[in-house]
Amino acid sequence: MQFPTDISGPILYQLHKGESKKAFEHYLSYSQESSSHDYELLQKTAINLLEQGIKSKDPEIELMCMFGAGISTSHDLLPILEKGISSSETRTQLIALSYLSRSQDDQADRILLKALSSPFVLPRLEACYQLAKKKHPSVLTHLQSLTVKVPFEIRALLPQIAIYLDDPQGNAFFRHFLADESVDVRIEAIKVVAQANRDDFLPQIRGLLSEAHFAQQESCAYALGKLKDSHSIESLKKLLVSRQREVRLAAASALAELGEQEGVDFIKQEAKRGDLFAITALGEIEEIDLLKELLTHASDPVRLNAFLALLPFHEIALLPYLPELLFPKENFAQITSPGRTLQAWKKTQLVGEREEALTFALREKVLIALLEYPEETLLQVAEKILLEKKLDLIPLLMQLLENHASPAVVAFLKEKESHAKAPLIRHYCTLTLFRMKEAGPYEEKLLTWVKQSVHHPLIRFKSDTEKNSSLTLNPEETSKFLVEAIETLSQTQGEAVLNALLHAIAYGNEKNRYALAGLLLRVTE
Repeated sequence: MQFPTDISGPILYQLHKGESKKAFEHYLSYSQESSSHDYELLQKTAINLLEQGIKSKDPEIELMCMFGAGISTSHDLLPILEKGISSSETRTQLIALSYLSRSQDDQADRILLKALSSPFVLPRLEACYQLAKKKHPSVLTHLQSLTVKVPFEIRALLPQIAIYLDDPQGNAFFRHFLADESVDVRIEAIKVVAQANRDDFLPQIRGLLSEAHFAQQESCAYALGKLKDSHSIESLKKLLVSRQREVRLAAASALAELGEQEGVDFIKQEAKRGDLFAITALGEIEEIDLLKELLTHASDPVRLNAFLALLPFHEIALLPYLPELLFPKENFAQITSPGRTLQAWKKTQLVGEREEALTFALREKVLIALLEYPEETLLQVAEKILLEKKLDLIPLLMQLLENHASPAVVAFLKEKESHAKAPLIRHYCTLTLFRMKEAGPYEEKLLTWVKQSVHHPLIRFKSDTEKNSSLTLNPEETSKFLVEAIETLSQTQGEAVLNALLHAIAYGNEKNRYALAGLLLRVTE
């Protein structure tokens, strides 16, 4: 129903004055009294709230406004994202760009063009990338300008953008990267050509193969294999006796791609000698039997890379090695060849942010592969993850279990939802069962938890000094789960969910309300 003007008017006026808490308290009071909601009024309040918030000079509120405007997917809030493009914070600009790039709207494209004038390099590159994918005519001129202004480290990123400009002018511009004075730029351009399957650049890559730089030869060999250039077979065979082992291996991999047994034999020979890059290449040529043999090798790095090369093939032989990957005592680091076409992994004693991020990504990759294994295996691993309280893997694990959605998985989730000691585990089981539309009090439990947790910030980063017990939710975990719970609940568009959302806006963390306003728009569509 539509609230009378003597109710809606004061609510909008209070919002206009910046008295958000009073406005939503006023709304809730009348809503409870009349047992009704005014969706049109709520949409106006949500938009008004975001328009007020974006005027704030607080970077966190500004950031929340970006999330709110983006989550809402409302065309009316594109001006909020446009203001994010003008922010003095790089992170805010990038988040605004992320949401704008998802829109198939001419106005969104016009805002993306404004980001090309950002004082920060990353937003300018991201805007270029998004516009290039849309074949926007302005990108070429901007890339030409950037090419002469930025150092080679950044110039090496530009081929990833320029490859989308597939027209005579764009192709002529891209060829400059293949002839760049910096070998790093040339290598990146060669890789991009291979990944985009652009065989129209083959003549230039054949020419680059003959140059003496080893890293360039490696990347050229990789590209010729990916582009299935049979005319280069003899040239690739000559590289099998190169002084640089990475060049030899890249040439062998290319020959294997072209169906040449000589390349396969070379890779197998090097893998048996313990070459980690060759072991990774065994997976690409599907030499499964040899990889199984290497699982029992004396060398730890050899076993590790054999496991990872076998992972896409869902071999039961891998199961005994899962704990070493999912519950490592050390971090993992990635090794990359000079031409950046060959990769392998090793354990490392380093504990930096990069190493931890790579290790987590590798563990997630292993966990995702388990979805293709028998259900019994997936549940055994799930039990182990919960028992070891590997809380960082819980969100992904629950997604995998939700996708499986068998009676055994449901029974497992229900048992853990009732008896798990760690709150995060119980809460995620509740959320997953609710998403699976299982009968039970799961919506009510989520709503109760949201109401109790509304004072936590929606975005909170965990510091290295926070060593909370798994028996309590730390701030980062609370924030992440709160976002997932509220977003999931908002998709149901029920009255209880709407009331909980309004309660969170009125009485919860003040900065959260700007992100929640975007969800309010979605709930009231």
